[in-house]
Amino acid sequence: MRIVELKIENYRNLDGVSIKFDEDVNYIVGENNLGKSNVLDLLNTIFNQAMLSEEDFADVGKRSGAVVTLKMDEDELGTTGLDVDPMTGDTITVRAFADDPDSRIEFELEGSGEKIPPSLMRSVHMFRYSTASFNRGDLAFDGTRGVGKVLTKGIALYLEKEGKGVSDFLDEEELEGLATELNAIVDDVPILSSYGVKTGVDASDGGSLGSLVTLLDKRGVHFKKAGVGLQYLAIASLSIVESIMRLSPTRLSESLCLGANGKLVLHAVLAYDEPEAHLHPYMQRRLSKSLHRICEGKDNKFNALLKAYFGIDSIRAQLIMVTHSPNILARGYKNIVRFGQGEGSPTVKCGTEITLPRKAEKHLMLGFDSIREAFFARSVLAFEGEAESGAIPVFARSLGMDLDDCGVVAIRAGGKENVGPLCELLDEFEIPNYSIVDRDDGEPIASGDHITTTDWDFESEVIDALFAKGSQSTFITFLESEERRKRAVVIKGNSRALKKACATYNVSLMDSEYDFQGEEFEGEFADTPRSRALMYAWLSSNKGVRFDVALAEALGVDGIPACYENIIRRAAGL
Repeated sequence: MRIVELKIENYRNLDGVSIKFDEDVNYIVGENNLGKSNVLDLLNTIFNQAMLSEEDFADVGKRSGAVVTLKMDEDELGTTGLDVDPMTGDTITVRAFADDPDSRIEFELEGSGEKIPPSLMRSVHMFRYSTASFNRGDLAFDGTRGVGKVLTKGIALYLEKEGKGVSDFLDEEELEGLATELNAIVDDVPILSSYGVKTGVDASDGGSLGSLVTLLDKRGVHFKKAGVGLQYLAIASLSIVESIMRLSPTRLSESLCLGANGKLVLHAVLAYDEPEAHLHPYMQRRLSKSLHRICEGKDNKFNALLKAYFGIDSIRAQLIMVTHSPNILARGYKNIVRFGQGEGSPTVKCGTEITLPRKAEKHLMLGFDSIREAFFARSVLAFEGEAESGAIPVFARSLGMDLDDCGVVAIRAGGKENVGPLCELLDEFEIPNYSIVDRDDGEPIASGDHITTTDWDFESEVIDALFAKGSQSTFITFLESEERRKRAVVIKGNSRALKKACATYNVSLMDSEYDFQGEEFEGEFADTPRSRALMYAWLSSNKGVRFDVALAEALGVDGIPACYENIIRRAAGL
């Protein structure tokens, strides 16, 4: 069973919010305090609980709840007791509302109004896990709650398989000596001895063994002393098994579907709230990929665990994750549900409703790793190359602003041709975006949210700014700080960089080698096509993130090209 669409009414801050989900994986993103976790709370209430609390009603004078459309997989049809829409053949739309905080949620079919028993809604197995419920004490083989139950069951299964009891693992004679010694202590506590309390061995479900056996990390250290991230990884995965254990044997048996291959499958919806908490970036990616494999039924080791515990061959689950980490995003923009600032309720844009031209989509998918942070931004400043990657954040600091403080994400699109599609995608998600690209040989665009450099490109803009401010000596000072040979650095006459520079400034330089040692580069030297061409050749042949960070720092606030200052201020909302 997959959640296709959710239309929310009068629930907390989500009144009039509609979400269309991807059938496999969904990432709900956006700034804090917009109601992303409220979506998971509402789904959990609809499928696992009976009532809403008073705090759930935005207006206690109106009903609260949602209209939810569900889609069944082929092997689920006819097994859940829920009648699908004859027009679609595989979906069902249910109205789930409570009239007031004292009333239970009532379920009815959209259109016909036919009442649906709450028990039938439980056929949608919604398992929710939140980092707020993380408890490192759960990772114990004698646990009676949380994922500790999963480990405890492992001991019970072994004892059953081997036909053993706890006493088979103990030296009774040695244990009796210990018990006698400890009983002497217990007997000295009147309130205990008067009720016949004495020392003994707990033989129920292998409890004593669970106290002896524990998890160790690769150093052999008790798992409770391991890093929180490693513990969380274990709990996040085992919580799926623990959620299935909470189902009654009857409910579990009735929920299993027989696939075309004769395998038993449990359909579910797995919801995780901020699964990235406590985790290093690569561990975040690893967890996200692991959950994807489990939900697709492709994790053979996890499937073996399901088989041993429940006789299930795999689960087939829709995965929903509320996240603040770009590292969790793995499938592209189609899987993203973005919450934005709105008046009252947040605005919501769903990737499932967005279709870009095939060519644009291809470019975006190739560079998705570098652009996924954009979905978490208040605004985005897009540019084409690595020079801007280094310079733009420094320019912003020189202007007295920090892009992070302003919620601005600066993104290198990886080529001029990618900037337009990126901004088109951001427009679809209603993310404010701005861009600057090289003018090259086109007409300059100096106003609006999407501009070009006034001059040819980044390097020529820097040169123009230096001459405009009479700061040519800044260039020589920077060159001397970067070059081991100082002003004697050689520029080859046949180099690609110098040929491009000559074409840019319409000048012909015929010598085999050039440098900056002559009087023409003393002090605030003359602005000539030759001087500009040599400056351009050296800058363009050295450009790179580290180089352009140092260049931007050397330029200072007075050396920032006007077009870059303007677009940075616009992106920051200044």
